[in-house]
Amino acid sequence: MPSSVEALGILLLLLPGFSCAFLVQRIAVRAKQTELDKIIEALLLSFVLYLITLPFFGYSLPVSWTATRDDTFASYIIRFHWKHLFALAGARWR
Repeated sequence: MPSSVEALGILLLLLPGFSCAFLVQRIAVRAKQTELDKIIEALLLSFVLYLITLPFFGYSLPVSWTATRDDTFASYIIRFHWKHLFALAGARWR
């Protein structure tokens, strides 16, 4: 079972594809899709978006985190790479 931080990371990684899939579903008239078809489409769109944008940003993901552990607590530092996020958002609206 993934921890909540890992689940958040996966969600943030797949969010551009899900938003693109939502736009495509609203714009294009197609046959009814099952939920699995929608998820597969979102995964493929995420893959294509990252394939296009990663070479321009040094093959780094738009969100990264590092964990620091004390004796009893673990704290996470989340870093957003804003240029990469804006490029993904711009690619979504084209």
